[in-house]
Amino acid sequence: MVWGAVASVGLNMFLGFLWYSPWSLGKYWMRATYPGMTYNEIGARRNPSAYPLTICSCSILVAVLHYFVGPFLGVTSVPAALKVGLALSVTSILANFPHHMFNRSSLVTFLIDHSYNAAVFTSTCLCLVYFN
Repeated sequence: MVWGAVASVGLNMFLGFLWYSPWSLGKYWMRATYPGMTYNEIGARRNPSAYPLTICSCSILVAVLHYFVGPFLGVTSVPAALKVGLALSVTSILANFPHHMFNRSSLVTFLIDHSYNAAVFTSTCLCLVYFN
């Protein structure tokens, strides 16, 4: 399970880099999240503790999912891990949609963020089971 945890943290960081980069969905996310600001202005506001906190958060998520997928649900096959990851993704979207509606934030931001969360949940479940 250690290799699955290491692989999933690394994969999730890499997915985040790809997902939010200006070459993919990042430019749409930035435009919707920070309207009227340029990429350089957004970069100037960057928090230096964001990367270490992201690694910590991702590691805690992997630890929780390790328990949930392994001992709690007893998932041992890749197709079952895929189903669990997708079910967690749908649960996350349904739980956060009312907050999005009352917050009146951008639908683009919601879709990009939650599609990334779906990729994280699914890839983490798959890595934990595959490398077990």
